[in-house]
Amino acid sequence: MARANVRQHVVPKFYLDYFTDVRGNAQAQNISTGSIFAADPTNLCVEKDVYTLLHEGPRDDSCDRINNAVEENLAPLFRRLGPGIDLGDEAMRREVFTLLAAFTANLIARSRVLRNHLNGSLDRVNEFLTAHPNFFDDFPEDAYQAFLADPGIPT
Repeated sequence: MARANVRQHVVPKFYLDYFTDVRGNAQAQNISTGSIFAADPTNLCVEKDVYTLLHEGPRDDSCDRINNAVEENLAPLFRRLGPGIDLGDEAMRREVFTLLAAFTANLIARSRVLRNHLNGSLDRVNEFLTAHPNFFDDFPEDAYQAFLADPGIPT
């Protein structure tokens, strides 16, 4: 059985890697103390179970799996971007702007503001579902589970 990923990056690690020095460290600042230090991006912007759903049952890593799929597909494309990229080429321009749109959407979905809003809404969602127990009767559970298992994000 695969080990659960409890250390999850709030900012994708491949993106943090763009800010590293020759030793592979990025400059970071401790928000509480204001101190600045060098750190391996593996240890930056990490929170425990930040995208894991833990509620009455087995851990649900579907959100983290979606983030990982997005990262795995976007990272190689990001590496191809550089200062001399020709945005005059229509195909390249479409690829770059599609890449940036997907990356931006994923960052928004990961944002603390959205997560805090969703966490604050869970009680209301539970109250609604308790009051409407048949709400998901026609929900396509098999298709949903298939999507969670393999989001099928194109490369």
